[in-house]
Amino acid sequence: MRKYYIDFDGVILDTIPVYKLIYSRYKLENENNLFRYLNISDVFSKKRQINNSLDVLRELQDKVEIKILTKVNNDYEARVKRDFLRKNGINIPVIAVPQYEKKTNYVKNIDKNTVLIDDLKDNIDDWIIKGGTGILFKEKNIQTYHCEFHLDKILV
Repeated sequence: MRKYYIDFDGVILDTIPVYKLIYSRYKLENENNLFRYLNISDVFSKKRQINNSLDVLRELQDKVEIKILTKVNNDYEARVKRDFLRKNGINIPVIAVPQYEKKTNYVKNIDKNTVLIDDLKDNIDDWIIKGGTGILFKEKNIQTYHCEFHLDKILV
C-alpha cells in the first residue's frame, strides 16, 4: 500500500510568492522574522489552494494514507499550518521539518511505496536516493522527473 507525503507550500497552497514578496520588501536577514510581517489570514486562505487541493485532501483523507511533510521556519509557522488544515476539515497528520533539515530525516522506512509530492527538485532527489518515489509538483514536465500539477490525479 502506498503512503503519500505531501508538501504544503507550493503543492497545497500557493504561498511561495507571498513569502518572497515580504522577504524582499522588508529586506529580512532571517526567515524566522517573516511571520511578523505576514497577514496570516491572507496567506493561509482557501483562495490560495492549488487546483482544489484542499477539497481533494478532505475527500481522500480517510481513503488514502497521507501525511503533510512541510518545512517550517519556526513552531509558530507549524502551528498556523496545522490550524489552517483543521479549520478546513483536514485531519491529516503534519510533520514539521526545520527549514534547513532534510525531509528524509523525518520519515522512517522510505521505500518505493513511499511517495513524496513536492515542488522542489532537491527534496525529490534526496527522497529518490533514499529509495522512495518522488513526484515533482510542477505545471510543466521537466526531463528525468515524473511531474504532475493535480493532487487528484496522483492520489486517486
